[in-house]
Amino acid sequence: TSGNSDLRPERNLTFEAGAGFEKPRQGISADLTYFQTEVEDRIAARTVSGAALPFAMLDGDTVASRTTFVNANASHMRGIELRLSLDAGALLKWNRSLRVFANSTRILEAEDETVTLTRDGLRDSLEKTTDIKNVGKVNTTFGIEYEDRSFLAARFSGRYLGERKDTEFSDPRYPDIRYPEFLIFDATAIFQVRAGTAVTFTAANLLDQNYYEKRGFNLPGRNFRLDVSQKL
Repeated sequence: TSGNSDLRPERNLTFEAGAGFEKPRQGISADLTYFQTEVEDRIAARTVSGAALPFAMLDGDTVASRTTFVNANASHMRGIELRLSLDAGALLKWNRSLRVFANSTRILEAEDETVTLTRDGLRDSLEKTTDIKNVGKVNTTFGIEYEDRSFLAARFSGRYLGERKDTEFSDPRYPDIRYPEFLIFDATAIFQVRAGTAVTFTAANLLDQNYYEKRGFNLPGRNFRLDVSQKL
């Protein structure tokens, strides 16, 4: 991997338009937003291998590929965000809250306009468009929350992240890899045992999924946590 002293800072312009609906007394909330981002001079990794790479040796080993960073000509990202919430406690006039919710982002386009490299690793000419790395097409959180406003507050939630592409740096024969989708569930309960004292119990990754957002950095499996806090 080598640096590039000719890199320029990225510049971007974002547009958003949306509509929302709120009925607090009925516990209803909804929001729909369309967004679009245009980026100029986006910084992207580029790997040179094979015939395009000058012959080189390093500590007796042949250098099979070289990665550097360049300003892609442009990037385009657009998508839709949806938020929904319904509080049955408010709808039924309870003195406690029981809310179901869902928030989702759907990416409609996420592309880099990539550039080729000369043998010395500098920008040459426009080549093609490629998917922006590590951006899932769908990212959704959902769940249910309960609060009695005196003793107990609890939450059960899930998160789904769809497939996304990334760069495989260890094998130049397969420059792009696809990360699998994942779905995880978490639960939290907060008990107000007395004025100013709270006990929080958290159970994360309930199904003990082996998942990651970046390959090689797997996130924790099923785990539990107990916290006690006291306001002074």
